[in-house]
Amino acid sequence: MSKTLFSAYDLTLKVKDEGEYLMKTLESAFIARDFEMHFEQPINGDEDVNFGGHYSMKSKALGRRHYANIAFFLDLHREVCNGDWEHGKSSLFSFGFSPVYEEGWFDCGMRLSSNGQLTLEGTEEESSHYKADSSGYLIEFVGPEVARPKVPRTKHLNTRTWMFSVPLEALHNREAAISEIVDPAVAMIIDGKLPKVAFKDRSAVIFPS
Repeated sequence: MSKTLFSAYDLTLKVKDEGEYLMKTLESAFIARDFEMHFEQPINGDEDVNFGGHYSMKSKALGRRHYANIAFFLDLHREVCNGDWEHGKSSLFSFGFSPVYEEGWFDCGMRLSSNGQLTLEGTEEESSHYKADSSGYLIEFVGPEVARPKVPRTKHLNTRTWMFSVPLEALHNREAAISEIVDPAVAMIIDGKLPKVAFKDRSAVIFPS
C-alpha cells in the first residue's frame, strides 16, 4: 500500500512538472507571435491538483500597452457531482482572456465542476455572470461592465472576458499545444475570428448551456 501511494504521488509530481513545462512552452509561443508577456501571479489551486498563472500582455497588432490579461490553468481533477458532461472526468487545460480594465480571472477561479460549470465561491448572482456563449466553446463573463472602461465591450472578443478548455490528452506535444491553445487564441484576439471558426477541427470542449 505504501509503495502504491508513493508511486501515485510521484506520478502527480511528474504531471505537475509537465504542466509547468507546457505553460512555459505556450508563453514562448505567444512571444514568437509578437506578444509581450509579463508573469503577474500564480493561480492558487488545490495543491498539485489545480494550478496555473496570470500574465499581462501586449501585442503590436493591438497597439496598446498591457492591453489584456491572460491566464493558463491546469485543472487535473475535480469532485464528481450530478451531471453527465462528457468531460467531467477529464483533466483539462484552460486558457483565459480579459481586457486589462476588467478583473478577468484574477478574482475568479478557473476550476470547473464535473457538470461543466465554473466552481465559484461568490454569491448565486455572481455565479450567474459566467455563462457558456452561443457556440459552447467559451465560458464568458456577462456581468455588468466596469465604470468608464477604456474600450467598451463589443462583439469583438478582445473586448470581452472569456475562457476555453482543452482535454490535456490532446496536448501531447509542443506542436499540438500550439495548435490547440495558441492558434485559436490568436485567431480570436487578433484576427477577430468567431469561436466556431477558431476551433474548427480542434479538440476544445463544449460547455453545457
